[in-house]
Amino acid sequence: GKGEATRRLIDDVRPRAILALGDDRTDAAGFRVIRSLRDSGAVAALVVGVSGGTETPPAVREPADLLEGPHRIQPALFLRRISKGTRD
Repeated sequence: GKGEATRRLIDDVRPRAILALGDDRTDAAGFRVIRSLRDSGAVAALVVGVSGGTETPPAVREPADLLEGPHRIQPALFLRRISKGTRD
């Protein structure tokens, strides 16, 4: 699944920082891997759940650091918001 694929990719690339965005249950496994690595100090990371309103599954909302609607993920605006640490 995406969790194992995420771990393999991170092991291969060895990034210092990760920005992950996802919108469905399959993304949640990758989110958990990234958060675990961040919590252990192995990587800096931000996990963003892309919210589709009420249909956004709890599996995406719970491991996300931020929840954003798809219309809010415009590069300049989005980066400005995450740099300020705001959460809607």
